[in-house]
Amino acid sequence: MKIVFMLYSSKNIVTVLPWQLPVNTKKEIRTEGLFTALNDCAFRSMYKHKYAAMVDVDEFLVPRKVKTIPQLLDSKNDTTLGSFVLKNAFFYLYWENATLTREFAESPYLITMYKTRKDIN
Repeated sequence: MKIVFMLYSSKNIVTVLPWQLPVNTKKEIRTEGLFTALNDCAFRSMYKHKYAAMVDVDEFLVPRKVKTIPQLLDSKNDTTLGSFVLKNAFFYLYWENATLTREFAESPYLITMYKTRKDIN
């Protein structure tokens, strides 16, 4: 993962910030560190960008009625909007894999092709 971030950083696509979190346990990192990181990102983005998405590295934003995220944002071109709330779904790794059609059976294993059963919250 570090290699990916360093590649994107070298292309000025992402900014990697050094962090020293004063936490002792994984639970503290999840609870305290997560909110600190999200708040930091929100405040750094506030006057730089029109939109900012808080997305984990294992999450995907997938529009349903248009093909791209910019098209989705443009379709809601309303100056009174302050934020978007996106519905999420969980695709658990411990659930069985989907059976692929013969067309995809020879493809390399891509988790997004096999984990198609979801739990919507």
